[in-house]
Amino acid sequence: MNLRRWDIVFVRTDEKDTVGHPGVVLSHEDLLEDDKVLRLNLLMGSKKNPAQTAASRQVLLNGSDGLDFLTAIDCDFVAVARKAAILRHVGSVSFERRGEIRRKVRAYLGWADFPATMVAKRLRRRERAGRGQAADIDVGQPDGK
Repeated sequence: MNLRRWDIVFVRTDEKDTVGHPGVVLSHEDLLEDDKVLRLNLLMGSKKNPAQTAASRQVLLNGSDGLDFLTAIDCDFVAVARKAAILRHVGSVSFERRGEIRRKVRAYLGWADFPATMVAKRLRRRERAGRGQAADIDVGQPDGK
């Protein structure tokens, strides 16, 4: 299965789980394509009753994202799953909702203190100084290994 960031997949939570739970893939494509990397990072979701409102930490996905039912994605916890636990690929998060997920992940995980521009500046400084590669910088994001 060829996965990309923002894909929506169903992941087995244990060996007896035949249906799986929806999740949004967060890992970078380089990690997803690497056969030596056995795990990936994702945001997990759960089926939502249309009458229920989403919590402030959640983003609602639906048919426009490839799901058959309304799903609340939790943006306050990054889960790690084995690639082998993926049961099926069902769609991709719509462009409109990607921004909402980004904002909530940064807010709820405290990554707002590490804006992408700040990380990019640190990378350029290190490269100019010859002190290491981009992989040497820890910005608090799980690496999927």
